[in-house]
Amino acid sequence: MGRELRGVHCGKGEDYVYPEIDENAACGMCYTSGTTGRPKGVVYGHRSTVLHSIAITIPDCLALTVHDAVLAVTPMFHANSWGVPYAAAMIGANQVFPGPHLGAEDLLDLMASEGITLALGVPTIWMMIQQALDATPTRWALRKGMRMMVGGAAVPPAMIRAFDRHGLTIKHGWA
Repeated sequence: MGRELRGVHCGKGEDYVYPEIDENAACGMCYTSGTTGRPKGVVYGHRSTVLHSIAITIPDCLALTVHDAVLAVTPMFHANSWGVPYAAAMIGANQVFPGPHLGAEDLLDLMASEGITLALGVPTIWMMIQQALDATPTRWALRKGMRMMVGGAAVPPAMIRAFDRHGLTIKHGWA
């Protein structure tokens, strides 16, 4: 049974009753196909998702704020896009999703046109981006200091240096 909140209206003006949900109840599931081992799944709870979202916003993590524009190249089926879409919604950051357009030039066009301040991707995505930037370094006007969250595999030091030359910062999330 939910608790009634008077004055909160939706649709035709009826009072909305928020459901009571156990904070440890499941709110999402992700499965792997087993590309790096046996197939496996994980269930995320409401509490862990909220705590993870809060943690992402702290300065020593991603320092995510309402002033950010986030490009989530990492899909939701990949560890819920590392939880960043939940944190971005929580604090009111702008979110940009590339859909099926995952080529380097498409992503760089989005980064430039949407003023991206934080982008998420695995090293193979960032290798393509690095090659495109190195080939035509003045083609895209990216936000200086743009943070790039990298996970899924270790980032080679040469890639970190290459992006630093373009004024872009790698945030290493791989453990």
